[in-house]
Amino acid sequence: MSLFNERINGWEAWARVYQSIPAFSALIASIWNENGWTMAPIEHCQAGTNAVFKVGDKIIKIFAPMESGYDTRHDYEGERAGLNYAQSLVPTTTILCQGICSDHYVFRYLVLTYIDGIPLSLKMFGYDAKTKVELGRQLRKLTDRLNQSGVLKSADYLEQAKLNPRWQIFPDAFQKERIKYLDQFSSGSPVYVHGDLNGDNLIIDHNRQIHIIDFADALMAPIEYEWAVIICELFQFDKDYLTGYFGSLTIEQYIKICIKGLLIHDFGADIIRDRLKGVEEISSIEVLMQKIREKLEENFS
Repeated sequence: MSLFNERINGWEAWARVYQSIPAFSALIASIWNENGWTMAPIEHCQAGTNAVFKVGDKIIKIFAPMESGYDTRHDYEGERAGLNYAQSLVPTTTILCQGICSDHYVFRYLVLTYIDGIPLSLKMFGYDAKTKVELGRQLRKLTDRLNQSGVLKSADYLEQAKLNPRWQIFPDAFQKERIKYLDQFSSGSPVYVHGDLNGDNLIIDHNRQIHIIDFADALMAPIEYEWAVIICELFQFDKDYLTGYFGSLTIEQYIKICIKGLLIHDFGADIIRDRLKGVEEISSIEVLMQKIREKLEENFS
């Protein structure tokens, strides 16, 4: 008897089913039965790339199969390696079970402990200034523990950045200047970076303790790779959060970090599109710098 009966033939098909409880209920029940766990109601979790559900005191993350058009094998291995590395360093979830279910499709999955809290994204700007500063400081302590050298085999992040198709939405002049910038790029030694510290990947518990989840995009890269996401995507240029995390940096120092980090980041083009707007206006790195400067001056005034 088949455990999964939906058809997946591309990303749109996957996007239609990956949050469907009925589509995955038989597969989830089979995994619970294999492990001798008592089944509980299946609930939705924060939407992402993969199928993620809460089942009682556990979370199951089912990675998109190859037929979705997205190869998640690296994400699966990266998540496992990242969690194994992070567990002794920061509050995070624990892997209870891992495996591969071969039905109509090959589904890789992880079963994780549930963290009783909410994504920071849901309360991001509901805190007062003092609390935001404290949360910024707390996150800095956690990322300093993670951002160590020699953790993973270094990837060629510069070559990956040059080939990244997400930048095709930008004017040709900017794309050419970005490649020239990458050809001359220099930074400190690569460190372990989470790579996707957005508000959905930070869980705040009832004691306001930050828990870091979703390590699928972790790699060895310059520290700016991590920091640019924190400035632009996570904290969205908010003065209080940034002061807590970075201390007393000048606007020009923030701009330098953002340029270095965004132009090499796998999601850099998306972050600029979503947080700075007007991609069609960004004809040069200087224009991008000015957009970042305006955002910072608006928040620091």
